Amino acid sequence: LRKEDYIIKDQKDATLGRVPGTVNGQQFLVQNCENCNIYVFDHSAAINIDDCVNCNFFLGPIKSSVFIRDCKNCKFILSCQQFRTRDCNKIDIFLCCNTQPIIEASSGMRFGCYQYFYPELAGISLCYICNDIYCH
Repeated sequence: LRKEDYIIKDQKDATLGRVPGTVNGQQFLVQNCENCNIYVFDHSAAINIDDCVNCNFFLGPIKSSVFIRDCKNCKFILSCQQFRTRDCNKIDIFLCCNTQPIIEASSGMRFGCYQYFYPELAGISLCYICNDIYCH
């Protein structure tokens, strides 16, 4: 595994992402992006997103947690086991979560229902009983 395949950082005014089969259940990190559209069309173990401004995130199923810190004016579409934010401002989240969201020191948060589909998503299932992602 190459560390750089699981990180998007220091990007500006770009459309970036990962196609199905490239993250393949690994942990993923996004840092210090501005005015970006970020797509992860694959399942991941966990995702951390830090210090992003004016970005849109479209994330495939996340087995455990999503932790969003110090982000401003961003939009997220995601499905996960646990959702956490800290020190965020003006965030829109379209969320499917198996537990109560944890919101710390954040303001201007707006929530809606997860409404997202791409063809490969049909082949990824999440068992909420044992919290395991598997591919058909």
